[in-house]
Amino acid sequence: MDNIIDFGLKEDGKDYTPRPGAHAVVFDSTGGTERFAVVEVSGIYHLPGGGIERGESHIKALKREVSEETGLAIEVVRVIGEANEYVYAQDEGEYFKKLGTFYEASVIGEDGHKTEADHLLLWVTLAQAGKKMSHGSHVWAVREAQRRR
Repeated sequence: MDNIIDFGLKEDGKDYTPRPGAHAVVFDSTGGTERFAVVEVSGIYHLPGGGIERGESHIKALKREVSEETGLAIEVVRVIGEANEYVYAQDEGEYFKKLGTFYEASVIGEDGHKTEADHLLLWVTLAQAGKKMSHGSHVWAVREAQRRR
């Protein structure tokens, strides 16, 4: 993919460990208002998805992560794009360059495989998500997906 956008503050002199991930923008337009899925953990919102395990494809990782976090089964609609997010993970004491690939996806059902009890699925508008979104790359992905619809 072309034009990978960078987000976050990259601190000089710090080594950033690459961490590839896949995330979904899942829309719901019922009720006349376009909302999208976020996962809320400790008051912070992020798009469903996460890290890609060794030997796993982006799509397989995306479907696994969405299932674990939300209990939803999804189908990928299209690729939105790629973005890097420079972060410091305080709980791990490590700097990461999150290499995110973002996809628009639709729900095809519930799969009952939710395993992350602290993750709450919410349907919100971008205005509602506001400053609660954890990463600029996630806000960018939602806006880009909305623009392409």
